[in-house]
Amino acid sequence: MDISTFSDLFSIGLHPVPLVWNTETKQAEIYPDHKTDIRSIDGKPNFEDITRWFANLRGCNAVALKLYPPFFMLDFDLKNDKRKNIYDDWLNIVSSTNDEVLRKICIEKTRSGGYHVYAKFKGVDHKKMLAVSEDKREVISVYTGGLLSFCYPTPGYELIHNDFIDIEELTQDEFDLLCSAASFFNAHTSDDILTNEKKIINYPAEYEN
Repeated sequence: MDISTFSDLFSIGLHPVPLVWNTETKQAEIYPDHKTDIRSIDGKPNFEDITRWFANLRGCNAVALKLYPPFFMLDFDLKNDKRKNIYDDWLNIVSSTNDEVLRKICIEKTRSGGYHVYAKFKGVDHKKMLAVSEDKREVISVYTGGLLSFCYPTPGYELIHNDFIDIEELTQDEFDLLCSAASFFNAHTSDDILTNEKKIINYPAEYEN
């Protein structure tokens, strides 16, 4: 993978992490051996980290985004729910209500058949579950606040709507539309379920929030 991929993501304001990905197990095997939040003191990206990591990381073939506000990702983890049309129905709600929102977001299909919706809104600052299944498994969540998201061009991930460069700042109404449409698919109304943010993926300690 060429380092220009990471340079392009940094220029947008995102914070990419190079990885070595096992295409058989569909998991990241090697993270850069350097403890940092890949941001300088003033909060701006520090490309020196990526340059050093990339030079020392042999066989780099994958990318993870360390998501910081105002960027966030809506994670549709469809393997956790028997309702397989959740994403399509959510997209129909959004497009029929305000199709202008679709111009401002980027969507990818994940290795497990789920979806990542990348967007930008200054009001996000932490992870929040929006919908869980009948058996209380996480289905749709907002990811930000330093959490990692594996993304294209990692093997198994495919951009299906726009590119990262197409992401534009959402208005309050547009952000509320994305989240309220997602909350429509919540199978439980108990607040304690939605605030129980269980760790789904194990990352190296230095990459956890």
